[in-house]
Amino acid sequence: MGEVVMGSISANSETNAYDFCGAMGGMIRLDMSRTSGALNPDVDIYRPDGTLLCEKASLSDALSVECTLDTSGTFTILVGDRSQNGTGGYQVSLTKLN
Repeated sequence: MGEVVMGSISANSETNAYDFCGAMGGMIRLDMSRTSGALNPDVDIYRPDGTLLCEKASLSDALSVECTLDTSGTFTILVGDRSQNGTGGYQVSLTKLN
């Protein structure tokens, strides 16, 4: 947590996945911003059992989403383009808030 990860979406409907470990009651903030192209940020955070915990999409070049973890384990972040037809570079960072 706390590091900035660079990535890119190079095809329609493409998503990239990142995992992190978290504990129940933890609060996190995920920031995503476009660094190139026509990507409109879209983020989904999934619980260890695969169900959706929180999500956010933006028509601008950046977004921030805060979530409270309601279970412990390995969570999955999917990042992509809001409309699933934009491509470009991005950066994401995950911050532990408590």
